[in-house]
Amino acid sequence: MIALGNPASTPPSSFLRAKIRAYAAAVLVCTALGLGIGWELWSSYDATLTAAKERARSTTYLLGESIKAAFRESDFVLKDVVGHVVPGAIHYPETDQKRYETVRDLLRNKSQSLPSIRGIGIWNERCVASYAAKREPGLDYSNSPDCTTLRDDPGRDIFVTGVYRGPQGSPQVSINRKVRDSQGRFAGFVSMCRDMSDFGVWLKNIDVGQDGTAIIADDDLHLIARKPALPVVLYDAPPPDRDAPRQMPLVNDVLRDLLAAGNTDGEYVRRSSLDGRDRIYSFRKLESLPFVVMVGLDRQHTLAKWQHESYGFALGGVLIVMLALLLVRQHLATVKQADTLAWLSIAVNAAGEAVVITDSQGVIEFVNPCFTMLTGYEATEAIGRTPALLNSGKHDPALFTNLWTTISTGNIWRGEVVNRKKNGEHYTEVMTVAPVAGADGKPGKFVAIKHDFTERKRMEEELRDLAQEAQAAGKAKEEFLAVMSHEIRTPMNGILGMVQILLGRSLPAEVRQELETVRGSGEALRAVLDGILDFSKLQAGQMRFERMPFDLHDLVKDVAQLMEPNARAKTLAFSHTIDPAVPRWVVGDPVRLRQILLNLSSNAVKFTAAGGISIGVQPIAGAAAKGEAITLEFSIFDTGIGIDESQQALLFDSFSQADASISRRFGGTGLGLAICKQLVEGQGGRIGVESQLGHGSRFWFQLGFGEVTNVTPSVQRREILLPPLSILLAEDDLINQKVATGLLSRDGHQITIANNGREAIFLAQTQRFDVALLDMHMPEMDGLEACRRIRALPGAVARLPILALSASARHEDVERCRAAGMDGHVAKPIDMPALRAALAEVLNLPVPDSSQTVMDQGLLAELSDKMGRNFVKELVTMFLTLGPVECQRLKEMAMADPCDLRAIHEVAHTLKGMASSIGCRSLVTLAASLEVLASETGGEAEIIRLVAGIDDVWAATATALAPMIAT
Repeated sequence: MIALGNPASTPPSSFLRAKIRAYAAAVLVCTALGLGIGWELWSSYDATLTAAKERARSTTYLLGESIKAAFRESDFVLKDVVGHVVPGAIHYPETDQKRYETVRDLLRNKSQSLPSIRGIGIWNERCVASYAAKREPGLDYSNSPDCTTLRDDPGRDIFVTGVYRGPQGSPQVSINRKVRDSQGRFAGFVSMCRDMSDFGVWLKNIDVGQDGTAIIADDDLHLIARKPALPVVLYDAPPPDRDAPRQMPLVNDVLRDLLAAGNTDGEYVRRSSLDGRDRIYSFRKLESLPFVVMVGLDRQHTLAKWQHESYGFALGGVLIVMLALLLVRQHLATVKQADTLAWLSIAVNAAGEAVVITDSQGVIEFVNPCFTMLTGYEATEAIGRTPALLNSGKHDPALFTNLWTTISTGNIWRGEVVNRKKNGEHYTEVMTVAPVAGADGKPGKFVAIKHDFTERKRMEEELRDLAQEAQAAGKAKEEFLAVMSHEIRTPMNGILGMVQILLGRSLPAEVRQELETVRGSGEALRAVLDGILDFSKLQAGQMRFERMPFDLHDLVKDVAQLMEPNARAKTLAFSHTIDPAVPRWVVGDPVRLRQILLNLSSNAVKFTAAGGISIGVQPIAGAAAKGEAITLEFSIFDTGIGIDESQQALLFDSFSQADASISRRFGGTGLGLAICKQLVEGQGGRIGVESQLGHGSRFWFQLGFGEVTNVTPSVQRREILLPPLSILLAEDDLINQKVATGLLSRDGHQITIANNGREAIFLAQTQRFDVALLDMHMPEMDGLEACRRIRALPGAVARLPILALSASARHEDVERCRAAGMDGHVAKPIDMPALRAALAEVLNLPVPDSSQTVMDQGLLAELSDKMGRNFVKELVTMFLTLGPVECQRLKEMAMADPCDLRAIHEVAHTLKGMASSIGCRSLVTLAASLEVLASETGGEAEIIRLVAGIDDVWAATATALAPMIAT
């Protein structure tokens, strides 16, 4: 080693200043290293504990999913048996020996279908065995929990017992599925004995590490299987008392307390009462099955490597401190330099981390034995060379440039590096390099502490693999929903489209009513499908909420008008009230608000047999949501069946209803309220219910809205009148071809059919079209590829407007269409107003504001789509007959002396209703103004002025309606 100087030859004043500077530098270096080491220890501890929890949680999840899959497989066999059993046939052993033998053979075959099945039996309504695969009938089982649970609970269809010992000594459970008669009443049940031995086999194959444990138990916390195995005490049959102790208890009572508090999964650290070891536990209570799984990783072994790392870092930190102090003392007392360096060498050689010391040029002067153990290089092979001998070639040279720049300027560098051992093997290390200042204050030496990080990197890669597997599972779910959406929407398009075409014709009233019923059922099916897709989007966090101004009062009124026919069909009253303090115009998402109100109102009508339903809106004082101007509370009141308090908490869960019998009586998927909850909470709101069984319910939700200023009310509906177009339709399904052609031809368009993408490209090159409609999924070539190739063609054909007309309706599908070069997307089943709007947009056709026209032709087009042209023609003819009479009455009343305001109010109200039903906007505006003026005092002069122009308004209205009765 090189002597740094002799303090005896230094003047006292200079020596004192040098001493102060040296100790100050040492304190700074030691503080920086201490902070770095402390942060590393804390980060390493947190990462190790998090990795252990994630490993325990994923193992618990996989174990639980295996158990659920096994029971779904067993229940499938039971469902198949129930499907072969006619309730009356349970008595056949007494009346039909041949039938008895047939069912007996069926049970034998089903008992052999799965290795875990130990027997299947059928029990009649008296719970006496009628058929059994391995025993004679006649066994009375009427007092068993299986029978009493299924018989006494009308809403329960399946019951799984606690574990017990089978004839071979293995653990078993009984899975029992109810058989119902034609009236839905209890007619007996089918019972299966399932062997649980395979659970123990699963546990043997699970890696829980040294001194780890894994447990499967029933929901009474009686042990089924354990790793490591423990003696299990089982009854020979399911005991009548499920609370009777049947086995040894679990590791401790914490899990019992967690389950009793309503927890279904979680993690905790606890000492085992069996062996006294601390473990990191993860547990999970399986949905709809009476089982609990738990995995425990030994805390000591989990943190063993971290403890080793912490000792190494601590020793390394002490080493650096000692090294810094040594260099200071060497600078101040050169006479003791040799002894100090010898002592330091001993300390460094004993360190648990690799230590490298270089000179100011980066040439290695010292390495400790741990360096040799880590890299394979002996000290004699490393000293005199640079650390480049470890370079693996896996890093950009800029990394080492940054390292050298950092330490040469007196700063500490810390980072992760992949190096190469002497034998060529790569390893990962976390390296801290600290400069040590020389007598001139510049870095004279560099000390590097190198910590082997290879094993931890391996664990991180395993966690990434698990995360990728979970992402793959989520992707598979998304793809399944996309396929199911497409497969259901394709035939729905044919059904609803053909019904829409037929409704446009002149039909007898009875046939029209039947077709309306078919369309209503189809729309209900589409609503169920959209609900499932909405729920999937909400779960995946892909739902997007709009921010736009809208008329809140009109929206609530529209919802009430939509629901009123359904309520009236059940002789129910339907009303709505809006607090005067509620602003008319607000900023928010009108589509999702309408969806929530329609869902809650539809439920209210469905579950109400007598009385009525009402919608209420009122502001919540002092409760404005963050970033919003006002918070409103919406309430849906009904006088329906009501909901028990204990069941209200389940209402907003996915696929759940308060009572299992509800789905049989009223139908429904159980998704509607779950979607409402996520739509409300997704916008920062709250939702809840207040109800009493038999006395109706109040569903409420609160949402924040922005403020709208200087809004001029405009009519939402727009008149979309398209000129005759030449349309290329690429569609492989014959029914969908017929539907699209029928709907578009009614608007005067000329349709050319292509059966796949290749034909579409050929037709686009050889003929001229105004627009192309391409299906996404077609044989030979799909619509996406066809669009890409058309866009690559030379000339004007590459700019052909293209719309996707597809049953694939997810946001991802729309984005794929945009990426392929399409100008828009219209989902099947075809909605003509939406298709007209999309065509107008891609063709840049003007869409005038209907508030500036005499007639709302869009309303007439919608009525024509829904009710047929003949119906609209009859409606217009009737209005043209009655309208002039009402206008003449208004003129006579206005000119009378005195003016009869009450009569004017009534006639104006009648005329307004007639005109609004077919979209006569100018006449509606005039009649509404007269109605308002007639209800106020002093408006006679203005009424006379307005009535003076009524002839002109009527003439313009009649002229606009004339084409409707001319065809």
